[in-house]
Amino acid sequence: MTFDRLAGVPHHPHDGADIAGDMPSVKSVHGVTLRTHAARHASGGDDEVPDAGTDLTTKGDLHGYDAGQARIPIGTDDQVLTADSAASLGVKWASLQIVGESRLLVPPTSGWSWVNQGSATETVQSDGAITVNTPAVGSLNLVGRVRSYSAPLKTQARIACSFAAGGDGGVGLWFRESSSSELHAFYAKPGGALLQEKWNSPTSFNGGDLSGTWGEGAGPFWLEIEDDNTDLHFRISVDGYEYVELGNVGRTSFMAGGPDEWGWFLRDETQNRVGTLTSWEEL
Repeated sequence: MTFDRLAGVPHHPHDGADIAGDMPSVKSVHGVTLRTHAARHASGGDDEVPDAGTDLTTKGDLHGYDAGQARIPIGTDDQVLTADSAASLGVKWASLQIVGESRLLVPPTSGWSWVNQGSATETVQSDGAITVNTPAVGSLNLVGRVRSYSAPLKTQARIACSFAAGGDGGVGLWFRESSSSELHAFYAKPGGALLQEKWNSPTSFNGGDLSGTWGEGAGPFWLEIEDDNTDLHFRISVDGYEYVELGNVGRTSFMAGGPDEWGWFLRDETQNRVGTLTSWEEL
C-alpha cells in the first residue's frame, strides 16, 4: 500500500479504477475520488503549481490575474507598479509621484523657436525636463525659447536657474510680439527680486513695469502668465496650485499689436547661466 503524494491517503494500485472521460488522472479508491497533480491543474484547482498557460516573455514581466492568469509586461525605466481598479489586471505601471511633484507636466519638446540663441545650447533630460545653458556675454542679453499661441490663454511653468557668483541675471517667462521683437519679460533674480520689464529686443532694455520680492531667489518656483485678450497677467506660486499676482498690464500698452508668442528665457550678461524647465502646461 502506498500514499498519494498530494492527497495523503492510502492508495491501492490494484483496486482503483480510472474514471471514464478525458481526465484519466482522476481515480476512485474505496469510494473516495482522488485527483492527481495534473488533474487538479487542468480543472483549475488551488494547486501550488502556477498556470503554465501564461508565459512571461521579457525580463521584468510579472504574473497577474483577472478571470485567469495573465502577463503584466514590464514598464519603462523609473516606473513603479501601482494599484488601479480601472486597469484590466487591477495594476498599472506609472511614474513615481512625490508629494508636491504630482503637479509636474513634462514640457513639450516640439514647437519651440530660439530667440537670440547665440552660443546657447539646449538639452532634453532623461525625465523630459529641458535645460538651456547660456555663456556670459558681458552686456544686456536675454536668451530663450518661444512658441506661438492665441489669446485668451494662460501657461503655468516650473523653472529654476543656476547662477555663478556676481553679475546680473535671472530666469522667467516672457511674452513676445514676433513682428517687432518686443518683449514683456517676467523673471526672478538672485537675491529674491521679482521683475516684469519691457524690452525693445532681447538686447535692448526699455523700462520696468512691475517689481516685487521673491524670497527664494532663482527657484525652483512656479510662474504663470496669462493673456486674457485685454491684459497680460504675471503670477508666482510656491506649489503650482495657488498663485499670487504681481500685477498686470494692457496687452497693447507696449506692443502695438499685442503678443503672439510666449516662452521661457534666461538673462545671462556677465556670468554663465543654466536654467531648467521642469513643467509646462497651457490652459
